Amino acid sequence: MTEKPSKSIQKSIRGLNLDFSIFQQIVKGSWPAKIAKDFDMSPTRIDYHISSLKERNLIEMKSQGNWIALKNYEPKPSKKSIRVATEQPAEYLDAFDPDTIRGHGYQFKLKLPKDIRNWTNEGREKVLRKLKISYIPLKLFGGGQRIIFRKKKVHLTNKSIIIYDRASYYTENAIRAQGLALIKILYLVKALEQRLQARNYFSIKGKYMLKVTRQHHALIKNALAIIYNKPVRKKLEVSDEKGQWLLIDNSWNLNELECIHPETSVPDADGMRKVMNSFKKTDFHITSEYIIENFWELQGMMKKSSETQMMTGQVMQQMEKNLIHLTKIVMKGGDKNAD
Repeated sequence: MTEKPSKSIQKSIRGLNLDFSIFQQIVKGSWPAKIAKDFDMSPTRIDYHISSLKERNLIEMKSQGNWIALKNYEPKPSKKSIRVATEQPAEYLDAFDPDTIRGHGYQFKLKLPKDIRNWTNEGREKVLRKLKISYIPLKLFGGGQRIIFRKKKVHLTNKSIIIYDRASYYTENAIRAQGLALIKILYLVKALEQRLQARNYFSIKGKYMLKVTRQHHALIKNALAIIYNKPVRKKLEVSDEKGQWLLIDNSWNLNELECIHPETSVPDADGMRKVMNSFKKTDFHITSEYIIENFWELQGMMKKSSETQMMTGQVMQQMEKNLIHLTKIVMKGGDKNAD
């Protein structure tokens, strides 16, 4: 019978500190497949936290599937850092603070090298049939195949592979959410290479050319979204010269202020989070309306100050003329009619 994790580890799992719990198991000599079974979790979820530990240089791979600890890992209970990936957006809702970032709706494009052997439309279909991988032909110029790999929709085409990620990544900021999603997809790409018996075929000069082509970053339980959504309303959509970049949405009962532009979603979301935090520090007394009202008041004060400065300048100019005139009088022996 498989030994279940201790109560302290089970508590750590409930507290979302899975990185530390998994690290402890690696120190004890366990491995990802066993950890997934012991914790009653999917291998994908365990792989995600293994990637997190590797990213911070806490562990390294000793052999295929086996990891060793490189240094001690002492979590800081006073500073919570939540990083969770889940297929169910509202799964951990109660555990998150307002304005936690939810990265989701990711789409990735992997650029392929030009000389992959048998990577034609007919060649791919032949390989897929041989490996008994179900696929649906894509109606694209040059052809393509849609497959489901590790519960993700993947499009195989002549020049690229498109991966659709339905997971949600909860983190402190948008750039970290995007980074965690990229790490997870990188592991998926490597696994896909092995599954298609095309190991190292997808890299260009040793690098995987992954590009984010779609991304959404939302501030959950956001104060503005809660106010807007109190009466049931349609989505609030905001656009600029680059297109739609912001919306307020409550489709998952998350009250989200969501940044959705494919190019600027990360800086937009992190910027909006800073704005909301700055408002929160004032208990929301300083709002956009407050700033605008005070701006006009300040402008009026500046105008009065400017008028005063102009009057002062005129006085100074007149004083300067009088001083010059007096100097000439003195130099000419007191003649008041001196020029």
